[in-house]
Amino acid sequence: MEIVKDEIYILNEQEKKRIRRYCLFPTLSQAFILAEIPVAGMVILLEMIKDVFFHGDTYIAGIFLGIGFMAVYTVAFSVCLVLPHCGMRGAKWEKILMKVNVSMQERDYSAQMSAIYGAKTAASMLRRSDNDNRKKAAEAADAMAAVETVDAVVGAADDISRNAKQVAVACGLEIPKAKKYVLVIVLLPVFLLIAVYVPPVISANRAMNAQIAVASESVYALQLAFEDGCDSVMIDDPQERYNDDSYTVSGYLFRNASSDIGATVYVTVDNDGAIIGVHYMVYIDIEVDKEENLEMTGTDLRELNSMLNNSGVEAISDDLMDTCELPEEFVTRFQESSYYEEISVKEGENIYVHYETDTEEDYDEHSAPYIYVLIKPKN
Repeated sequence: MEIVKDEIYILNEQEKKRIRRYCLFPTLSQAFILAEIPVAGMVILLEMIKDVFFHGDTYIAGIFLGIGFMAVYTVAFSVCLVLPHCGMRGAKWEKILMKVNVSMQERDYSAQMSAIYGAKTAASMLRRSDNDNRKKAAEAADAMAAVETVDAVVGAADDISRNAKQVAVACGLEIPKAKKYVLVIVLLPVFLLIAVYVPPVISANRAMNAQIAVASESVYALQLAFEDGCDSVMIDDPQERYNDDSYTVSGYLFRNASSDIGATVYVTVDNDGAIIGVHYMVYIDIEVDKEENLEMTGTDLRELNSMLNNSGVEAISDDLMDTCELPEEFVTRFQESSYYEEISVKEGENIYVHYETDTEEDYDEHSAPYIYVLIKPKN
């Protein structure tokens, strides 16, 4: 825009407001579209904090609030950009220009728009190809078109703002400051999102602490019960690390002080403090006969099961607490097979027994055959 006369012209209030709006709106349009980045980032950050530190569920209301802000800001961006763009081509603006005797100056975007359309067309054609390199080239063309589009929009907004400000200077009007509006546009959704997420975060924290207290009671009760008869006990301590799924208590039983051959029980406890899974591992000594191994296995299973029941912790199904006995089918197949043959037997819908070993060719001093018993709650 070129100012041809150095005079101050008298405008009515409506014309002054129009000039101020046209000075302000292009800057606000850029603020609206750029503010969508921190809005999206804040929603992601708050969801991560709630999930990672407080293990809360996805907060749909917060996500929709963020999406709502982004939708409103997109509309506001369009309005703040299109309104002055169209207004500067209307009769009222022409009247203002005639009063101040200035002319409009704008960049020619035809070449840039042609480049954008060309990149989009090329990307569309390349995307149809089965060649991976051409598909990558299509992505690059899309990215270039997006960058050029943003540059064109920003350039158009700058042109509108520059023309409006020069008219304001020619008329002796004070150019409105956009800083306070930009701060509101950027910070308002951030503060509102934080305020909206505070209650569910507090609720999730309370629920997590309550679950920790309940699960800890059961875990410590199992620990005490196993310490009465086991040589070693290991626990996932809820007080040390919260798990939104379950915790495991393990009891290790050795048959003598000089050997690591023995049995182990693994008990899984959920956040309601109930036992949801039990499985046993009993190691086999191939140096003794099958009958002795079966007898020791039965003794170990009954001893570990007795400790489990003495804990006083309830299970989601009584089947998990029943005395564990090896199925007859498994006993028969174990007696008829060698120590180097694996065996798997399923009894009913909730008991699975497996004998794990190495083949005779692979068996060495590192091999540790064992019987694995998995008990699941009945449906």
